[in-house]
Amino acid sequence: MAKVVLPLTDSVIRSLKPKANSYIKADGNNLFISVSPGNSKSWQFIYLHPVTKERKKKTIGKYPAVSLVNAREKVRDFHRLLADNMDPFEYAKEQAEIAQRNAITVREMAEIWKTKKQSEVLAGTFKDLWGRLEIWLFPLFGDVPINKIELPAVINAFEPAYQMRPDTVRKVARYFINILDRAVILGYLQYNPLASMKGEFRKPIANHQPAIHYSELPLFMRLLGKSNLLPLTKMLIEWQLLTMVRPAEAVSAEWSEIDFKNAVWHIPAHKMKGLRDKKKAHSVPLSRQTLELLEEIKKAGYPDSPFLFPHRTDRKKHYSNGTANNAIKRIDNGSYKGKFTSHGIRSTARTYLTEINIDHFVAESCLSHVTGNEVSRVYNRSNYLNARREAMQKWADYVEQCKKV
Repeated sequence: MAKVVLPLTDSVIRSLKPKANSYIKADGNNLFISVSPGNSKSWQFIYLHPVTKERKKKTIGKYPAVSLVNAREKVRDFHRLLADNMDPFEYAKEQAEIAQRNAITVREMAEIWKTKKQSEVLAGTFKDLWGRLEIWLFPLFGDVPINKIELPAVINAFEPAYQMRPDTVRKVARYFINILDRAVILGYLQYNPLASMKGEFRKPIANHQPAIHYSELPLFMRLLGKSNLLPLTKMLIEWQLLTMVRPAEAVSAEWSEIDFKNAVWHIPAHKMKGLRDKKKAHSVPLSRQTLELLEEIKKAGYPDSPFLFPHRTDRKKHYSNGTANNAIKRIDNGSYKGKFTSHGIRSTARTYLTEINIDHFVAESCLSHVTGNEVSRVYNRSNYLNARREAMQKWADYVEQCKKV
């Protein structure tokens, strides 16, 4: 005959006294009260795992914090899950993990994505990228759980900023999509709610950098010479004119990269523009005028710095990328603002090379531009160094003439 279990009451539970060893008292329906030698009372649920049939014992709370009524309610829920062949404690763990994943915010997910993204781009590139997220994404959606992100809300939030800063918002939108793509891959989301946003914020039509015609260069050189810019800043602008490089490449030039013997400046790949795994080193032939300018820079510069154009307060750093551009804006009381930029110097030089009939491929190579399709580049691996040397000497001769007018 089966043993009859009398249900517990609060008065019975309070009357249970501690013994030398822990013991349990049944309430029925697999619920027990356990009494420790220190007279601590806790609820236990003892059951068979629905799949493995292994005997399990789980503590579900202390008495009286968990009352007799609450303990019985918990046990009824456990039996419903067991009837569906689910272990109640495994189910609770799974639900907690799902809730944790669902509660993760955009900022927290971005921190997870950050680990992978940092290994794919240069440190400076990632710093700019993360800065955009701090300004344009996190204030709007940083604290929003990723499972609450909705496409219409994101588009509506980004639209006003897109009208002012289209290229910036386009990049931020792309990063946002990538962050949620990572969430899908790692199991935080079943799908990316922003997947169809890829075509919403398109790249704006490029505006060419303002540039003067080479015929206007004599006036510019005269005004540059008369300006109150720092001597080294004037030399930086002339350095860009003579070498035709981009602003970032110009300011980061190091003395160790200059081959005086062969009159060549070797710019390492990591300083050049392009995707991280496709950057290529660039060699700039140095004209007579450029070599003379280097001697002037050496006299005006700082021997304790590796850079041609060291930062005024930290010699281990170089001028800012925008130094030359900001300086050009100040020449002649701002008459070149919106008319000429440091990047536009390349256009001025390129136009001159066209006018004097320099071969297209040679002229493009002077600017470190990639020409031809992928197949043609496989067969044409020339860097046109000798031809470029001749072309850039002609350009330097013209710049020198402009200085003397």
